[in-house]
Amino acid sequence: MKSLVKYIPENLQLTPRWEEISQLIMHKDMSFDAEYVIRLKRTDARSDDAQEIEFDLKEVVLPPNVVHEKTISLASRFDFVAAIVLVTDALMQKSGNAKSRGSHVRLAICILIKFFEFIWLRDKFHISDLTSEDFDEFAKAFAKGGWAEALKIEDRLKSAISANPELVNELVRRKGKSNLHINRNGLKRLVGSNLHSNDINDYFRKLVVESLNGAVLESTSFSKKKPRPMGVSTISHVLAILNNLFDLPNSFGINYVPYPDSRRLASHLGVPPTVTKNMGVREATAVVGHAYRWLYEYGDDIVALIAGACAQVVEAHKKKRKMKGLNLDRWLASSTIARDLEHKIGVKIIGVDSPRNRKHGVLTLRDVLLLFFTACFKLVAMMNARRKDEIIHPKYGLHYGFTKVIDEELAIFQGNFYLEKTLKDYLEFYVNRTTRDVALYLEKIQDCFEEVNVELGRPSQSEQLWSERSLFSYQRFSKAHGISETINSYLYDPTDPQNAGYKFHRLAFEGESLITPHPHMFRRMYSLIFMYQHEIPSMLALRQQLDHRSLKSTQVYLNDPITRIERESIGRKLGVSAQKRAEIFALHLRGVQEEIDLIRDEKLIEIILSIIEGQPTSGGYPKFIKKFYARISKKLDFSQLKNEAAAKEVARIVSEKGHSPNPSREGTCMAGGLRRSSASRCRDDDGVLRKENANVTLCGKCAFGFLNEAYVNNLEEDLTLSQRHLQSGHLQGLEEKRTVIDIANLKSMIAYHRDRLDQSRPLS
Repeated sequence: MKSLVKYIPENLQLTPRWEEISQLIMHKDMSFDAEYVIRLKRTDARSDDAQEIEFDLKEVVLPPNVVHEKTISLASRFDFVAAIVLVTDALMQKSGNAKSRGSHVRLAICILIKFFEFIWLRDKFHISDLTSEDFDEFAKAFAKGGWAEALKIEDRLKSAISANPELVNELVRRKGKSNLHINRNGLKRLVGSNLHSNDINDYFRKLVVESLNGAVLESTSFSKKKPRPMGVSTISHVLAILNNLFDLPNSFGINYVPYPDSRRLASHLGVPPTVTKNMGVREATAVVGHAYRWLYEYGDDIVALIAGACAQVVEAHKKKRKMKGLNLDRWLASSTIARDLEHKIGVKIIGVDSPRNRKHGVLTLRDVLLLFFTACFKLVAMMNARRKDEIIHPKYGLHYGFTKVIDEELAIFQGNFYLEKTLKDYLEFYVNRTTRDVALYLEKIQDCFEEVNVELGRPSQSEQLWSERSLFSYQRFSKAHGISETINSYLYDPTDPQNAGYKFHRLAFEGESLITPHPHMFRRMYSLIFMYQHEIPSMLALRQQLDHRSLKSTQVYLNDPITRIERESIGRKLGVSAQKRAEIFALHLRGVQEEIDLIRDEKLIEIILSIIEGQPTSGGYPKFIKKFYARISKKLDFSQLKNEAAAKEVARIVSEKGHSPNPSREGTCMAGGLRRSSASRCRDDDGVLRKENANVTLCGKCAFGFLNEAYVNNLEEDLTLSQRHLQSGHLQGLEEKRTVIDIANLKSMIAYHRDRLDQSRPLS
């Protein structure tokens, strides 16, 4: 059991009224027993994990105050216990079966515990005694400096150490020449607080500077240190949790809402949220290109090394060696595959799984495996706009066999993803070949570990539930056991220097600190690739899902009346609502489309800026923008604006007229949402745009066509492929004549656009 506090006060006297509280619990996945332990069933637990979260309220303390000279257990305060249990029950009911239910409720319990510590310090002995002024005081104190400020940790530390100076020797000892090792649980006992030991430890370090003989020295830097104000979202969340004290069963809470508008109050008290730096094209290119390198250039070598290491363990077992992994380091040192992989990566590989080799510029075999996991994680996230836990969560992430082949020749594959925010169940999506290849590589690695487990008589992973055979799980290498029997899960943390996520980005950015790609950025990266796939030479083009020009096409497909009858009949047989699943799928795609629309707006500004600055461009759209810019310049004063600001203003105006970029291999169509236009070359006799007729000749000189250097390079690649196809001798009749015409058109358009690019000049 994981305790919040590691000791139980000696003066604990429990009330026998636990059963009265227990009878008020409504949620089937929650219990409260005579030992004052709250048990919550986990929704995110695998079959081989602990199935419950436990909170022992006996181990939660209330500090000394005006009445109590020593700490007492919160479990001895019946109304506090009742409030925690009943709020927990209410939150369990609100959360349903959400994957994050456990972590959400756990955090809420911790917030309530620390709040009761706050009111206890203010000599408030019953929840019913609390006034709106008490809640206001808490909100101000918490906003000023978090829990450490609200719970007066600095003052309590100084007071406790002054009263017991000899305890410093017990709490502190030197570790090395300069580092101090602090007994954190002892420090919590000294203060009598439920605050996280790291937070108390930070304050304590400032108080004890040099002396270990019990003398407390005031740190000048500490006295000048100001509390760190809390952000709006943090304050808002804490206040919202405390609102649950209102109207609890049997009048255990309060009869008013303490924070009627918690968000507005948080906005008034907290630090305004900062704008998170978004992933740009340069960063996305580096990450995608590096991830592809790991999959397609290093993947076979990595699988071969894992297979080789596992084979060494199996061989040692067959020879009945006690130390099944004793020769692994020696085997790796002599492996030609490892040397080839070192040359490709540019980093030396030393040891299979030894912490002593964790130094700059050196990797272990486990590091290599986790870096490969990182590359696979990123590719799936970016190619499919998935959330982090929908890929790497031990229970809800990608599982063995999550992809299937619809048509290998046409490269049509499906992937079974869990939708954690809407459906809260699995739903099949079409995926591209990269996602399919990721699955195949990861399955090969799982097969390597499975072979060892079977040979050593361990439980077979194939006997687990299909959804729990995580593709991002692994077993550590060991000198004693060959590979550990424990199944480990891959974790992604780009901020931890020891984590593979951090190392991956250092390699991808070649040591530069461009940006930290947090998981929430992957939808943006998906959208960046979607919009720039034809312009970034170093990035392999993303084949759009279902070969549709827009994700809206997928949405239309799912809700198409022609297929509805068939879907509903299938749904009835499966016992699910096909229409409901289609609506959820459409909702998911709308969320992705919103991010794409934001990138499209940025792309529009970038295109107009390139035209205004006179960068090499071609197509009819640069001519249109130059004329439009010159015309509105007479009405709008751009003289005081920088080019970027002017581009944003022009983009705003043309966007209101319906213009927006829609990329294709032949160029970017700027017609956007326009339905009719006399300027479009794909219009019919009624002036309606027929974008389905788009081709390089039609769009090349259209008023809505835009090309840059990258697009002309695409056309030259198409010309080369067409010429090779013609020279192969396989074409006959009409197909051969059509290819000859296409080649002639391509040559003409390439010459036209090259000339336009050369003639591009800055505006006068």
